[in-house]
Amino acid sequence: MSQFFDKQGIRESAKTGKPYEAFGLLIYPLTVKQYDTFVSCESALTMRMSALPVIYAAKTYAQALFGMYLDEKLQDSPVRGSWAKFLWLLCESLHINNENLSQQVKHVVDKKDQTNLTALIITQYTSEAENVVRLGASQIGQIREIIAELNGRHLPDESENLELVQADEDIRLLNGTVNLDVDTDDLIASVASYQHRRFYEIEEWTIWEFEKIRDAMERERRFTVSNIGEMSGMVKWERGNPYPSLFFNKQRENLGVVSAEAFQRRVSGAVQTVDALPNLPSTLN
Repeated sequence: MSQFFDKQGIRESAKTGKPYEAFGLLIYPLTVKQYDTFVSCESALTMRMSALPVIYAAKTYAQALFGMYLDEKLQDSPVRGSWAKFLWLLCESLHINNENLSQQVKHVVDKKDQTNLTALIITQYTSEAENVVRLGASQIGQIREIIAELNGRHLPDESENLELVQADEDIRLLNGTVNLDVDTDDLIASVASYQHRRFYEIEEWTIWEFEKIRDAMERERRFTVSNIGEMSGMVKWERGNPYPSLFFNKQRENLGVVSAEAFQRRVSGAVQTVDALPNLPSTLN
């Protein structure tokens, strides 16, 4: 996270549900009531820039997502919808009704290249005032960091080796449980039962708090099972007990790095081409 932000202040907002103020905007943590849609949109937050097509990897986060949204060549690619997902996360975090998105979130593009997003002009209404804020492309990327942190998500380390990252993900999928009927209501009900709370009470929790408690529940059970098996002598771990602590997770292994120079060489010389530019209903020149 950028050193510009007060990480402790963001963490406090995540715990209490109170907004974090940045760039003149009040940014709220999302709640469990929004969990289903958050899970479907969070890929826009955690997108690894270095894994994007080279034409977008060298751009800022906002410019890359906006450019992919306009790129008709990516019509069948899931990354094309990332800009819409980010806008949903942004509106929910600013308490902007998505029906008012076109009125309260305006796109500003380069006059010479309308595929190049330069800013967003955001109007946020609070109980005290109407705030109109211009966010440059780099500031939108910083808002991404804040939204991720407020909701317990960690942005990828762009220096990690992509091949090792993919191999690690493949191993996680192979080791994971398959054929689960994933249902958010079941998940919330499990946490509610464990915490002796009513369902509606859990829905008011921040996603950060909910997932911290859910992870603690899971860690407790895995610690208990793995240690009982180890103490009985019936289980041996090749690389040590994966759940050695009731209170803390085991450190994640380093997945290797590539130098900044190597990454820059990978994306240098990229030239964006667009065959046709659709109309932008809420674009300012």
